[in-house]
Amino acid sequence: MLAEWKLTCGVVNFSDFPTREFGQVYQKDLISLSHNQEAYGVSNCLNLVLEKARSTKNRISVLTHGFNNTFSDAISRAKSFADDVKLDDTLVIWSWPSQGAGPTFYSQDEKAVAWSGQHFTEFFQFLLSKDGVTLDFFAHSMGNHLLLGLVQALKSASSANAAKAFVFAAPDVDQGEFEQKAATTYPHFYTL
Repeated sequence: MLAEWKLTCGVVNFSDFPTREFGQVYQKDLISLSHNQEAYGVSNCLNLVLEKARSTKNRISVLTHGFNNTFSDAISRAKSFADDVKLDDTLVIWSWPSQGAGPTFYSQDEKAVAWSGQHFTEFFQFLLSKDGVTLDFFAHSMGNHLLLGLVQALKSASSANAAKAFVFAAPDVDQGEFEQKAATTYPHFYTL
């Protein structure tokens, strides 16, 4: 791992949103971080995720956002998605440092997602190696770069058996690159 990088993770709380309709994004002002449930570093974050996953029989769904999404955008959309599909898994949102500042920052987001790729892959390879854990992965837009990197890394790893699904939503990836990395690696194991 890169020596300067330190993963930060925590638990997010949500206030009630009784008037939310199906498909409506969760209001960001109803989201708060549990400051007493924060963790720093890969080992501590793995332990936090595994501790939370015990309540869902070690089933984990991982969501990663796309281009032009801030941390709070990613959290609010992930919560809305989880509510809409009635997700019972432990939900892990991987937020890479998108600028969230509009289309003129596309190249900066490309660099940020590329920088995050190795960290994403290493973290989830560790998590997939834990006995009894199953994961489903959902990526949107530019976040698909992260998921494709993981798919490539898992190509020869036995831990890939713990990954039950890869969902690539509107991948912001060259079609040829996508076909080379996803379709040929797991031809019956992903959804586009």
